[in-house]
Amino acid sequence: MLKKQLLIPIASIMLSGTLYSAEVTLEEKISGLYVAFFNRAADESGLTYWSKKGESAKQNGESVSDVLKQLSLGFAAHPSFERAYGSLDNKAFIESIYRNTLGKDGDSQGVDYWSKLLSSGMSRSDFVSTFVEAALTFESTDLQYANLSPEDLKSAQLRQDLLANKVEVALEFTQKLGLQTNVTDNSNPESDPAYLASIEIISGITEDRATAEKKLVYLNDTIETKKDPIAAINEIYIKKLLAGKKFYLVNMDNNCKSNISKINFNIEVTQLSEVEPDGSVKNEGIKIVGNRIIFDSDTDGSYTVLSQSSGYIMATDYNSDNSLDGAGHRLYNTQADAESDASDDCNNNSEVDNTLE
Repeated sequence: MLKKQLLIPIASIMLSGTLYSAEVTLEEKISGLYVAFFNRAADESGLTYWSKKGESAKQNGESVSDVLKQLSLGFAAHPSFERAYGSLDNKAFIESIYRNTLGKDGDSQGVDYWSKLLSSGMSRSDFVSTFVEAALTFESTDLQYANLSPEDLKSAQLRQDLLANKVEVALEFTQKLGLQTNVTDNSNPESDPAYLASIEIISGITEDRATAEKKLVYLNDTIETKKDPIAAINEIYIKKLLAGKKFYLVNMDNNCKSNISKINFNIEVTQLSEVEPDGSVKNEGIKIVGNRIIFDSDTDGSYTVLSQSSGYIMATDYNSDNSLDGAGHRLYNTQADAESDASDDCNNNSEVDNTLE
């Protein structure tokens, strides 16, 4: 078992009571948990709260690891955790944590090792806390890993490099932007600008140090010129999400007849073309405001907003006084998906407006 990748030997050592090798700050460990659970940077309020709890524990001679497990337990109770992992069995859950934390699927023996621990009673929250702390504190030169092959040591080091890069950038984001990183809509964080920015800022980071350096330069130089840093980060996300893509928008009449429109975005995300059900084409200029795209601004002052909600892109119409004009509509990646969901709505006698809860 000692000849397998990173987390198996470390976990075995930890569970037998051996201390961690490397010195890692409490803030880095906290940031690592945010990365592992939700693949995002911490918000300022969360980082501050748990840092104070950890420091208090140290002063009282208590275990900081226990504080990290408390944080993990809180994450595991959050609705976002249930939405992301609730339907997964232990093996699929472990694989997801491997990918979030170390950037790759886990080796089969490593996944089996953790699966057995979960099946034997270890909680998912304790697993993630243990997993992250072990990954961050791994030192390939430590004599306790002398039985690992050079290939396994190299693989373990690359995985740790990826996590360390993500944690460093995540921590810089939180500390640099401070209160702006706090999530205001905790009931639906996936549509909160700060939450989306906390995901975008660590996206694209690999074990290559250059990928982290690029993000750090952006946070310390480029971001200084932005009036709204969170909106600026989300503009990057929106452009990557929509550049050159096409989506399908379905509207239903009272007889459950669907009318499908196709929306195409140009590569610069400065314009979209909407192909109406009758084949006519309407071109619209785009205004990006943070994590929203505003278009279809009519002479009466009404307009349409595209935004992300619960992992989907939604189109919502507004009147000139900024009040809602009907229900929001989901954009689909294929026409077949749009028609299928519309058909399900009608067959289930649900409201025919494709609103997502």
